[in-house]
Amino acid sequence: MKGHTYIDAQEHPIEAVTLYSKRAEVRRVITLELKAGRNDFAITNLPSSIVSDTFHISGLSAGQASVVDTTCVVPPSKTALFGAKIARQQQVSDKKYQTRVELEMKKNQLLREQSLIHAKNDVLLSYAKTLTGENTQHGDFIEFLAQFNEAAQESLSATSQIEAAVENIELRIKKLNLAENDDESSDEEIDLSPKQKTKAGVVISAKEDCSVKLILTYVVSGASWTPAYELHATTDNTTKTVANAVTLHYRASIIQKTGEDWDNVNLTLSTAELSTNMAVPTLTRSFIRDTSYRPAMKTGLFGDPNNFNVSGIFRLSLVPTEPPNQQQVRQQQMQQQQRIAPSSFTAIAASTQPSSTGGLFGSSSSTSTAAFGSTGFGSAAPTAALASESTPQSPVLVEATPEYQPLDHAGAEAKDQILATTYRVDTPVRVQSDDTPHRVTIMTVQLAAKTEYCKVKNTSSHQFPPGPIVTYLDGSYIESSRIWLILPKGEITRSLGTDPGIRVSFKRTTEIKKAPPANTFARQTTTIVTDTLTIKNTRSSVIPRVLVRHAIPTPGNDERFRVTLKEPDGLAQLETGSSFKLRERVNAKWTDDASSGTESSGLLEWSIDQLAAEGNEEIKMVYEVTAPEGVKWNQA
Repeated sequence: MKGHTYIDAQEHPIEAVTLYSKRAEVRRVITLELKAGRNDFAITNLPSSIVSDTFHISGLSAGQASVVDTTCVVPPSKTALFGAKIARQQQVSDKKYQTRVELEMKKNQLLREQSLIHAKNDVLLSYAKTLTGENTQHGDFIEFLAQFNEAAQESLSATSQIEAAVENIELRIKKLNLAENDDESSDEEIDLSPKQKTKAGVVISAKEDCSVKLILTYVVSGASWTPAYELHATTDNTTKTVANAVTLHYRASIIQKTGEDWDNVNLTLSTAELSTNMAVPTLTRSFIRDTSYRPAMKTGLFGDPNNFNVSGIFRLSLVPTEPPNQQQVRQQQMQQQQRIAPSSFTAIAASTQPSSTGGLFGSSSSTSTAAFGSTGFGSAAPTAALASESTPQSPVLVEATPEYQPLDHAGAEAKDQILATTYRVDTPVRVQSDDTPHRVTIMTVQLAAKTEYCKVKNTSSHQFPPGPIVTYLDGSYIESSRIWLILPKGEITRSLGTDPGIRVSFKRTTEIKKAPPANTFARQTTTIVTDTLTIKNTRSSVIPRVLVRHAIPTPGNDERFRVTLKEPDGLAQLETGSSFKLRERVNAKWTDDASSGTESSGLLEWSIDQLAAEGNEEIKMVYEVTAPEGVKWNQA
């Protein structure tokens, strides 16, 4: 880097570290002397475990200096280095093999020439044995001896040269074999140490000569922390029984092998998940399907409904900003949805005769009760839009207004950052890069429960081309992802992490009615499905608004089925976009779906305003599914 000022990062100590469950965010301060104009700096000896797109520069005053360009070059991983070494060794081995083959061919050629010389000598010797004094003149014999001697000398010289050449070839082959058995000593060694360093480049433009404190922030892998607890109880000396008060110690076990030691740093522990690929889930439509065209469901037909915490089941969502036809966004959404195991609901009747057609939420049939049942939910999650295992769907989506609301903590070290809880250690700590657990005491704990999203509207007159986007909150790295083309007035929706606050219990019950025997040819079975949602605010303050999105199934293009929404009364006749008031502060509206066309999508959005602290609201939806008797169906 000609013309650059080199800076050794290890000469500038780490100021603070925020440690997440699997990664860490490191912040170090570097003091720089800037000249007016362009300043080029090359920062060396950064750890090789850096996540390159998280390298961030801050700390400059807007009127003083500005960052023009930054680069971050991370050395290849151990796997890549080892692969390169293997590839180079293979190339060397191939070259040696080719050389050995060529030497063997040359040796064989020399040996064939030697055999030819020996054969020539044998012929000459055999001819000499046939000469006698009776058939050979004296002069001819003398001349033959001279020629024989000359030929013998030539043969001897050629044989000596061939033997020397063969010996030289055999020596070279032997050296090749020895070198092949000791490749590691003959090859250039490759350092596979985790302390291989990253290099970063920073270009700063200054308006005048000045001194600045540059804040380097980056995320590194190879660091993690896990909670550990100790419960201490004591015995009362007077009563000889266990005392009423006990002490709970909450500690963190820290392991880091990032390639650099954290010496005397301010350490903050966070319960947030530091992800580089988050996606906003969407609620999709639910359809009534004939199970004869699908694999058998593994979920039980009847079972007790369960209550679930929103952290494991229900996802918060804003309206997605990217169009639904963008394939990569949909793939990211499906990946997040697949973390939630789908449940299934199946109703069974006894007749094969198809039912009459009807609208999405048409009139119901008059039938008598024949059996009772409820949905069988696995331990993973109940879902409003029930799906088969091959096509996972989004569950009920819950959204809270993303406003800052303080949490109560047992100690002063815990800090609510809307996303999760962070714990700031009172004193500077030292954590070496030695892959050894280090225990740090924590005084309080707060767990994450719900997901929030940040929606940004493009109010400029410019469009934003597709590209990577890195999200920061309060100067801390949140996630890395990509955005698609954002036109003026378009929106960008990004995940900001997780936050506790809402508990949602989902309960589904079913009642199967079968038509009594009659002199009618067509008989049908009607299943009454009741979905009950209970939303509770576990926080100590009011939540301005909570959105609950639910999917009522539709028959789609299958005219054998009919879905009739019975409760709440009047909701079925509501036009899309209009508001339905269930009671004070609880309203609903139907939402559009691009794939539904003129028919209703069945997507319903409930809004709960001013949900009081420790308050709860219950929403009940009852609908009937009419199908030919004997046809097995489920919601998908």
